[in-house]
Amino acid sequence: MTKRNICIILGKRIKEERLKRGMTQEELSEKINLNPKSVSFLERGCGVPSFDTFINIAKVFDVSLDSLLMYDKKDNTKKDNFISQIYYQLSDLTNEQQEFFLKTIKEFKKLAK
Repeated sequence: MTKRNICIILGKRIKEERLKRGMTQEELSEKINLNPKSVSFLERGCGVPSFDTFINIAKVFDVSLDSLLMYDKKDNTKKDNFISQIYYQLSDLTNEQQEFFLKTIKEFKKLAK
């Protein structure tokens, strides 16, 4: 697994945990004393948080550090790598742009049946 894949998986896990708790990026950024743009940067898999930030994120979510980092072997399959690449490409788009792409994918899927 490459550093880039780890960043993408970690970012995805941070975003999943944040959304599971109904938090905005701004709310998370306040709780971990980080700029909201930095939270967005991390969630998009564009970088790795500092150790202190990483600990603070785990504390806010009340999870262990390894639960944010661990992945099962399925994450290393071609399918999951493909999904990670799509996620990375779409993660910095606006919500409206993401919804457009999702609708487009659903339409293509219908046509493929």
